[in-house]
Amino acid sequence: MKIIATGLASGVLTWGWAACGAAQESPSTTLRFEERPIVLESRHHESFDTRFRIEGLSRFSVTLGSALSFHLDVARYRDAEGDPRRAIVHLPDDRTTDSPVFGPDPYLFRREAWNDLGRAVARHTEEGALFIGWWDNMQRLHLHTARRGRPRYPDAGAYPQSDHGALWRSVAGDLVQDGSLACMSRHLLKKVDQALAGIARCVWSDESGPVFLLVSTDDLAHVQEMSYLAGRGIPLETRLFSSQGDIHGVVASVNAWAGQGGGTGSYLVQPARGFSVRAWRVTDEAFEDSALVRLLPFSSSLEHDTPERARLVYQSATGAYLSIYEITAVR
Repeated sequence: MKIIATGLASGVLTWGWAACGAAQESPSTTLRFEERPIVLESRHHESFDTRFRIEGLSRFSVTLGSALSFHLDVARYRDAEGDPRRAIVHLPDDRTTDSPVFGPDPYLFRREAWNDLGRAVARHTEEGALFIGWWDNMQRLHLHTARRGRPRYPDAGAYPQSDHGALWRSVAGDLVQDGSLACMSRHLLKKVDQALAGIARCVWSDESGPVFLLVSTDDLAHVQEMSYLAGRGIPLETRLFSSQGDIHGVVASVNAWAGQGGGTGSYLVQPARGFSVRAWRVTDEAFEDSALVRLLPFSSSLEHDTPERARLVYQSATGAYLSIYEITAVR
């Protein structure tokens, strides 16, 4: 099985927070990063509909070797108990804000989607509702809604190189190695019914009540983490396509690539920076029934009903970017 054969490095550049690119560099390649404060302006507060007031912003500028660079924007705030918290956020990209030169801002719909999700969760769930999802989603969920989500931090076991661990500790606020993300990773790669039967126990074995699983198409930025933690390859490949010109031509190109050279024909498309889109394809037919694929809007998933052990209770209007499932399996 493959763990992303093509295009990972540019994938990190596309949406800004993946450890994935590390896999394509030599073991001796050094990762360097620098954190700089961003002046907090009124436009930042106006861009986000959050439960807690953002107190500060930082930009992490990251380089990996000579060819790869990207940045991460992190919001700092305090929770209801006054404890400091962090969350990766999607600030406007000044270079690409609907620019005829650099293309549309790929972060705009992400900001709007998280604002919409936050309002929906606040209206339709109890304050004690339990959520499970990838760590960066759980941090943003708390910022927008104050709801409890686990895991809250990256797993140190996903970063065998110390410089990578140092980056993600600084970005997220901590690293843990409690096995919860490894458990989640293993479940996401199982057949969907098997996964949903036990995934809630990865983080909420000590609590009772309904559990909501939050997934995002941006979770695919974490496939290398999942691979390390699950101890297995992931049969997905990714590639950038130009989005300029006839949209029907773009769709035809992606569709053709998805079924060529070992692809099963199942694919998912995301907006990327510049005039481009990022496509993902499945390269093992059996993996089309995995939780990772079935819970995201891959083309093969759209041919199926919602899995039996879950109930879809929320989905973003734009491209099913964010989805929330209530897990109905007995824990």
